This record gives sequence, C-alpha cells and structure tokens, in this order.
Amino acid sequence: MLYPLIFDYVTKDYIWGGQRLCRYSRPLPESQRLAESWEISTHPHGPSRVKNGPEAGKLLSELVREYGAELLGTEANSSEFPFLIKLIDAASNLSIQVHPDDEVAAQLDPPSLGKNELWYVLDAPENAKLICGLRDPSKTKAELSQAIKDNQILDALAELPVSKGDLINIPAGTIHAITEGLFIAEIQQNSDITYRLYDYDRVDADGNKRPLHIEAGLNAAKLGPDSKHIFPGLDAAAIGLDTPAGIIKRKLLLDNRYFHVESYQLDKSFKLAGDPKRFQAFILLSGSLRLQNQDFNFIVEPMNSFLIPANCPEFEVISTGDETPELLLATLPIESERRALRSALDAHPEFRDCLALEP
Repeated sequence: MLYPLIFDYVTKDYIWGGQRLCRYSRPLPESQRLAESWEISTHPHGPSRVKNGPEAGKLLSELVREYGAELLGTEANSSEFPFLIKLIDAASNLSIQVHPDDEVAAQLDPPSLGKNELWYVLDAPENAKLICGLRDPSKTKAELSQAIKDNQILDALAELPVSKGDLINIPAGTIHAITEGLFIAEIQQNSDITYRLYDYDRVDADGNKRPLHIEAGLNAAKLGPDSKHIFPGLDAAAIGLDTPAGIIKRKLLLDNRYFHVESYQLDKSFKLAGDPKRFQAFILLSGSLRLQNQDFNFIVEPMNSFLIPANCPEFEVISTGDETPELLLATLPIESERRALRSALDAHPEFRDCLALEP
C-alpha cells in the first residue's frame, strides 16, 4: 500500500528566471536565476525523486513501473505518469513559442506526447497580460513567417489580461508566451517540446542567442478562430458536485480531455484517500499541512506539491498554521463524469466551452 508522496525539487535556471521561488526553500543557482521548479515529473529532463517514507530515494518513474494502476489508477491509459507539474517565475518575458499536439509529436524522432498545458496564476503585476493566439486569426503561416523575418511578430499576437487566481488553458498549437512578473503553476502533458518563434534578440552569458525553431513551430501552430482560454472557476455546488466536510470552498476550474483541475479552501482538517480510478496531484498554494494516519505523518509547506496514489489509504489533512490552506488539484478526467458535467453545464452555458472543450 502506497502513501502520500513528496518529492525533491528539480530546478531550472533559464535566462528569464527570477528569485521568487527561493522564498519557498528552492536553492538559488550560481546564475542567480531560478526560472522553474519541476514539482512532479517522470520526464528524463527533470525526474522527481521521492523524499519521504519507505520509498524515499526512488524515482517516481520507478514507482510507476513497480505499482502501475495501484499508483496511477484504473482510468490511466498509459504506463507513464501523464503530467508534468511546474512552478514558474517569469522575471522577464518568456520566448514567443508553440508546442506540437499529439499527432505532430508522434511523427518526431523519437516520438513524443504533444504538449497541451494550462496555467494557474499564483501572482501577477497590475494590468498583467499574457500573449495567447493571434490578433487576426485569418493570418496565414506564410504571413507569420514573414512577420518573424521582419521582426514584427509581436504586432500579430493577441494579449490576454490576467490576474491572480485565473486559470488559462493553452491548447497545443496555440502561439503563446508568459510575460514579465507572472508567477505561474503549470500543469501540462508529460512533454518538454518547445518551438521558439521569437526570443527578443536576447543573448546568454556567453553572448549567444538561443536557437529559434520557426519552420517546426509554424508547422505545429494552429491558426484560425481563437478559443476562449481564461476561466476563473465555478463553485462546485452550482453544478451538483459534493464538497467533503472540512472543505470551505470547492471550485471546478477546468475539465477537458487531458486534465481535471479543482481548487480547495480548507477548514482545520478533512479526510482524504486514494481514488482507485486515478491519482491526485496537489499543489499547496498557501498555509501548511500535516498528512497523517496510524502509519505516516508528513508535513507539507506552502508552494510544495504531493501526490496521492490511487491505492492510498484514508488519512487526515490538518492545517498547522494560521493561514487558510488553499490547494490546487490536478487529476485525470473520467468520461462518465464528464458526461454528467456537460449535462449540468446546460444551466451555465457561459462556462461550457472552458470546462468541456471537446464533445
């Protein structure tokens, strides 16, 4: 029987990173830039290693191979952990970029998953905007290629106002960028394929520009009418979802074919257990928690993540500080639940496109 898994950090010091993550126990690299903390990952570019309990020292990928559905759940259709969960601190703008979908990525050598992703805004400067999609969806790839050559690509891109607490869905193929000052929790498919279309002519410490991938990026890009990307969440009670005792507020943030995401505000304690159908990945956004039963007792600090395996026994989640704990939950969508959700959303057509992006 498994238990709640907490992992060591895997950090990245990309050129645009800041120092905000150091407030949450991540070590500052020699570069003085801490761009990303990979929280839960089996990707070879940043695999998570367990740091608590009897499985301490093992990679999450090892546990997936050892336990299979006992960890991932019976609804998982892969022998791999399907998500890559990160915290991102953008001290300056990220590159203008695009990710391939599953179909395009499957043709690569070696084949890969695509990279659908979503961002939960942890903090944002006043009047913050993301780059997401095109101002004019009728533009062609040839016109975008010329705009890149003419150094005018920014003029072709749409800006999306965002604020703390927003969730933004970024389907694979969407041209996009996180912008200066944003602090983001990212939930994405288990892929690390990024095609840069523009990088502000920046240079690294050695004076070199980072490579661009214009042909591959435009091949992966999906143009045409822009979908609605931003969603502030819907109170669970409004669509008939139960809220367990001990949770002050439960909100459904997004449910599509890749991700099911919710947010919780907790009271002093509530009970949690594994779900045989699917794992549960949590990011603790505020407060601190104790996870305990007769067999284990673990502390989780703010801006840390933990994974509840599918076969995890029931345990108590206890607030250990004065601040109200807030949690972000990411797990697998289940088709039977999605059908019920789509039916419930008939009463909320304004949210339907964001919660059920595919029929």
